[in-house]
Amino acid sequence: MSIGDVKAVIREGIHSLDQAKATVEGIGTALNDVIPLVLATLKGSEHDYSKKALAALTAARREVELTLHNIESAKENASSFVSELG
Repeated sequence: MSIGDVKAVIREGIHSLDQAKATVEGIGTALNDVIPLVLATLKGSEHDYSKKALAALTAARREVELTLHNIESAKENASSFVSELG
């Protein structure tokens, strides 16, 4: 495999990361849309399932943020590596 081939594969990976980012951003948008509805629906509820649902939504939102951060880091590292290859 030539350096050109390696760079092409890495660029494909970067493109895949862009697609993953768009997907995860869509998930984040959906969460941001649904969380206020869930909060309104469960307002005042002390049921264990309500608490678990809210905790799960909070955790999901945090995972979206972490995933987007990791995707950006991976893209930056891959782009830097391609640049270093010349």
